[in-house]
Amino acid sequence: MRYITIKAFKFDELSEKAKENARENYRRECECDQLPWADENSESIRKICEALNCSYEIDNYNHCFLTFQGEDEVLTLKGARAYKYVWNNFIEPNLKGKYISNGHKNYYSKVTKEFNCPFTGYCADMLLLDAFNVWKDDLREFETAVECFLNRVGYAIENFLDSEEEYYDSDEYVEDMIIANDYEFTEDGEIL
Repeated sequence: MRYITIKAFKFDELSEKAKENARENYRRECECDQLPWADENSESIRKICEALNCSYEIDNYNHCFLTFQGEDEVLTLKGARAYKYVWNNFIEPNLKGKYISNGHKNYYSKVTKEFNCPFTGYCADMLLLDAFNVWKDDLREFETAVECFLNRVGYAIENFLDSEEEYYDSDEYVEDMIIANDYEFTEDGEIL
């Protein structure tokens, strides 16, 4: 029998070349076919589309196609009527009372409302409000229609999915996972 001694290094202890090798080894050995949080993204997008009374389809390039299931004339509402329709049907029903805790009593306000991840509790829920705020700014300058709002939501979903994939492929994500999972490496960056 023989014993082999190997020095184990944490990621922060590696040289820059070994760190690059460690990132590549992690990608090769630990990467999934899809984002680890893809189910949360899908559930949140599904709930947003339910709230908008839309069906949706996302292709392989993250293009999001929303199809409104309501009356066609709603899509052509413009200006103040469009704003009121979107607010009353898509935003306001999803507002919740603000949570208030004063040390003795915890409750939800009946006066102060907030839009705080109302569908699943996941950050992607905020895409609806983000799209609304961008569309609302456009509404001040142009006479945009409800259809434009739904397009904004589609663009917001596309941009969100693209940024999620970009982060998943980034060195920052790989390094975070290596450090969080306490991986150890040889001097040249091979995973032990």
